Amino acid sequence: MVKESKNPTVKPKRDKRTMATTLLGVIIGAHGIKGAVKIKSFTQNPLDVGAYGPLMDKDGLEFEIVKRKLANDDVVIASLGGVSDRNHAETLKAVELFIANDKLPKLSDGEFYIAQLMGKNAFNGETPIGTICGIQNFGAGDLLEVKQKKGEPLLVPLAFVVAREPEVVFDLPDGFLDFSLKREAEEDAS
Repeated sequence: MVKESKNPTVKPKRDKRTMATTLLGVIIGAHGIKGAVKIKSFTQNPLDVGAYGPLMDKDGLEFEIVKRKLANDDVVIASLGGVSDRNHAETLKAVELFIANDKLPKLSDGEFYIAQLMGKNAFNGETPIGTICGIQNFGAGDLLEVKQKKGEPLLVPLAFVVAREPEVVFDLPDGFLDFSLKREAEEDAS
């Protein structure tokens, strides 16, 4: 009797720790009894989550998407190579799926991958406001999460980005930071 491996691929082909990668999606659960998974896709076209070749988790373990179909706006139902039952699929919940940046399509001038802004210093004009620490989308468009030196993270619409290299520069409307600055002053006073 051959025992099915818990992992779809026994040994990683690439060492993710030494390469630049981009998060394309996350497994949010199992679907059905044959081992399919639901993937929340972060790609512009959700089905592209499997278009660039095998994906990998944070440890470099590869996952090949064999079949995929759109379930709704940003969720894809996918069959993964080596995953053939629901129990196995359930163990993959919350696995983030990355792709090596060299596998992504080349972009036209003026285009960029939002994930490439992560970790960059953020400025409002010439005034430093923090570091990009996350990307959110609650349905009204992409928001960059900026970790400030003090206080809560700030959410800034992607539409306010006016420069991305070497740091992220926003052109924020007057008063945009007032609430954050007021809260910071209150924290300093207490």
